[in-house]
Amino acid sequence: MGASATGEIYDPVLGYWITCQRDGQNLIIDTRVRPGGATLPHVHPNGEERFSVERGTVEFLRGRDKVIAGAGDEVVVPRGTKHAFKNAGSDEAVFRAELAPEPTGRGEEFFREAAAAAERGLYTKWGLPTGPRAALHMLEILDRYRDFAVVSNPPPFLQRLLFPIARRLRRTR
Repeated sequence: MGASATGEIYDPVLGYWITCQRDGQNLIIDTRVRPGGATLPHVHPNGEERFSVERGTVEFLRGRDKVIAGAGDEVVVPRGTKHAFKNAGSDEAVFRAELAPEPTGRGEEFFREAAAAAERGLYTKWGLPTGPRAALHMLEILDRYRDFAVVSNPPPFLQRLLFPIARRLRRTR
């Protein structure tokens, strides 16, 4: 269900493996990304994220800017800034991300639920749900973890409009 016996979380749709650990209120995410693997644009409302590339070539979206980073490079994303990453090389990319602070303590749970949804085929590599039930499930995840991460698609204003509808539908199931 999105994790191996070592605690590693794998998202087969987006193409990355992560392990998470806590350092006080900070979340440290060790990441491996297959060539072409990427994450969806998102924002962390509560903390700055600092990426340290160990191996490979990673293209980061930071706000409206694209930054290419290689081994030894660091990319800092200020709190509330839209960002994403993509392995732009032909080999696996490896980096560490530190989200400081991550006061919810629920970041790892978010990744586990998203990876489980990916394994079930509930969304595409563009983050689009694969059907109505998938859309409802994804809205539930986005609502539950909106204090950790807010994805850019669907637009946040539309998510806020849809959350009450998803909650109502969840109660009637």
